[in-house]
This record gives sequence, structure tokens and C-alpha cells, in this order.
Amino acid sequence: MIEARQNKVYLGFFSWYSQQLMKRHFKSVQIHGSLVDPGSALLVTSNHFSWWDGFLVQYLNQKRFRKDFYFMMLEQQLKKRMFLNKCGGFSVSDHPKELLRSIQHAADLLQDPRNMVLIFPQGRIETKYRYPIKFERGIEEILKRTSAEVRLVFIANLIDYFSHRKPSLNIYYELPELGSKPGRDEIEVAYNEFFMKCVENQKES
Repeated sequence: MIEARQNKVYLGFFSWYSQQLMKRHFKSVQIHGSLVDPGSALLVTSNHFSWWDGFLVQYLNQKRFRKDFYFMMLEQQLKKRMFLNKCGGFSVSDHPKELLRSIQHAADLLQDPRNMVLIFPQGRIETKYRYPIKFERGIEEILKRTSAEVRLVFIANLIDYFSHRKPSLNIYYELPELGSKPGRDEIEVAYNEFFMKCVENQKES
């Protein structure tokens, strides 16, 4: 298991690069959600349909939460892009012992209220048309292993092209009220309700 490291030079470049990518590749970016600083660590989960998704969450973090950003990614993918390890990336694999180490590492990071940890519920990239979104057990296991206060953040990233060459991006986020140690099924139901609410909002915009 590859633990997260953070290097100020790499972090500075990653933040700058995220901003440049957003400006270059999207016609517009709209953020929908109340600006809330709960004063606790954040465990973030988002739909995972593209290479972009980590950058989108980092962009939201820069604009709203301004936490130290960490993210879980597949070990074989992280090994190909080890510079991301210095930007807060840590690995996860299917091997049971390594998987438990990754879950514990995420839980350890969440002991610090300055931190935000991103995990993708499906554990892999899936088509954006798959619904409902199915959650693996990782998110529940991470919460079980944290003794500090941790808030969940739901994110839904939705894009539309309409008649434009570049897509418009809408980032929706919500801090659900689910108690301190919600189970996977409860989180899954709440996230899918949130996601569909975001889709309905897109239809009306």
C-alpha cells in the first residue's frame, strides 16, 4: 500500500494545474451548495465517470472548503502517476490485507480536522448513465475506524454540452445529516436521493 505524501511544490502545481484545466476545458463552471465549514475533517464521495473527477473535487475544495486534500486511487493507476502521491494520493487494491491498510490510512487522515479525504463509492470509473450508484463497503469501514468527528460530503458532477463545443460543468455538494456512524446502505440511499435531486435540477435549468 502506498501512503499519501504531500510536497508543497507538487501541491502548489497541482492546485494551479487544476485551475488551468477548468478554465481551458469547460465553457462555464457553476457550484451549487451552501458554504458550510463544519470545523471537522471531511470524507467526500462523488460520482466517478471520468478522468476529471479528482480534479473537479480539488477545484471545489479550493473554492469552498480549503482543506488539505487527500484521495484514494487504484494502486496500478497511482504507480503510473507517482507525482499524484506527492499531491495527497494513496493507493487501494483488491488484496484483503492491503485494502484494510488503505481503509485504516484514510481513517488516520480523518483524525485531523484540517483534512479532506476523497473516495469514490463504486471503486472504479463507470459510465455516467449507470444508476443507482452502488457503494462498496469502504466508506462504512473508514467511518467505523475514526474516533474524531467526521462529516460526509456528497458531490455530484454533471456536464452538458448543448450547442457548444465545450461543456458546462455543474458541481453540486451537500453535507447530509446522517449521524456519526452511518452504514453503507444508509449512505447509498441518501447519496442516490441527492444525486437524483441534482439531475432534476439540471433538467429545470
